[in-house]
Amino acid sequence: MDKRRLVREMLKRFDQPHLEKVLAVLNSLVTRGLLSGYAISGSFAALYYAQPILTYDLDVCCLFPPSGPLADLSPLYAHLRSLGYEPQGEYVPMEGIPVQFISAAPGSLSAEAVATAREVVYRGAPTRIVRLEYLLAIMAELARPRDIAKLAVLLEEAAFDAAALNLILAAHGLTQRWAAIRRRIHEPLV
Repeated sequence: MDKRRLVREMLKRFDQPHLEKVLAVLNSLVTRGLLSGYAISGSFAALYYAQPILTYDLDVCCLFPPSGPLADLSPLYAHLRSLGYEPQGEYVPMEGIPVQFISAAPGSLSAEAVATAREVVYRGAPTRIVRLEYLLAIMAELARPRDIAKLAVLLEEAAFDAAALNLILAAHGLTQRWAAIRRRIHEPLV
């Protein structure tokens, strides 16, 4: 399958009415108090800022109500089961879209990203998407090969606030890692 066809298939998966239903469920989880907040992250958030990036799932970075030292996801999963969405491994298939709920620890970069997320509307459904500068910082923090590849695309395609990104990187001790990643992205292939 060629790259263009893969991109078209991926876009079809996420550019359909089913996504609106998923966003409605996410919003209801906040209304019901099962989440304190959320923001779409990962490759799907990257789609908001740049050219299509192949992705399999919808990453949802979540703030959970305080319940002790670890986030208790059992009420969330119980509610999703009651709606007919059965968790399968690390995903919850919702309307044909694998959704991954990622807990953002209090005080973490991810929690800050959720708290400052951009509010947008997709086909009439309100949602929140991690701001680009936070998305870049999260990808640098993770620094997996796929994150580095996405960073390269975003740095080339998307307009970001370098000053804001530098503040975020410094606040989370990622300045040196960012510099190393930038060097790696811009090194000529031998």
